[in-house]
Amino acid sequence: MRTMEEFEELLEQGETLAGEGLLEDSLLRFEAALALEPENPEVI
Repeated sequence: MRTMEEFEELLEQGETLAGEGLLEDSLLRFEAALALEPENPEVI
C-alpha cells in the first residue's frame, strides 16, 4: 500500500511541476513513479 501512495504522490507532484513549467523536475517525478510501478499505465 505504501508504494501506491508514493506513486500517486509522485504523479501529483509531476503534474504540478509540469503545470509550472518545471519540466526537468516534473520528468524526474514521473520517472520515479515509473520505477515504483513499471506496469502501471497511468505513468505512460
